[in-house]
Amino acid sequence: MGFDPCGENSYYYKMLAGAATVAIGVDGVLPLPPIVHHAAAGVAVKYYCDGVMPGFDRETAKCAGFGVAGAMLYGAILMR
Repeated sequence: MGFDPCGENSYYYKMLAGAATVAIGVDGVLPLPPIVHHAAAGVAVKYYCDGVMPGFDRETAKCAGFGVAGAMLYGAILMR
């Protein structure tokens, strides 16, 4: 089984990346809203898997949404 962020369950890793931005505190580094960091983390996993900068299409929007959802879920569980 192992670590494969590009496999069929890749949306879990996109959510995990969004949650990691909250856990590590990266969402407060740049002067942008935190939701931008969470979305970028989800898209970064897609970039890692594809190897090219993703264009803005439906799949990229889903990746950004899963990054935001992971951050919100992490925040709701830990009440941040």
